[in-house]
Amino acid sequence: MEGIAFIHSKDIVHNDISARNVLISQSLDIKICDFGSATKVGDEVLDMPEERYVKYRHGRIYARVQDDLFTVGSLFYEILEGSQPY
Repeated sequence: MEGIAFIHSKDIVHNDISARNVLISQSLDIKICDFGSATKVGDEVLDMPEERYVKYRHGRIYARVQDDLFTVGSLFYEILEGSQPY
């Protein structure tokens, strides 16, 4: 969570947090990767993560920290349950 808090402190939303974009090293350090969808808070989001990690919204979508936090919850679900949400 420290890495996600850090990028949010810089007004950046990752927009694609999922199991495939979180890496764990042999020393159990967690690394966030694939910032190709990252967007400045408030800017229009052009690339969304998989539907199972997104809280559905209509129309134009603008980057919000809350959406990253929703995807973190979906990631925790996948880790704890061993299956993807939805």
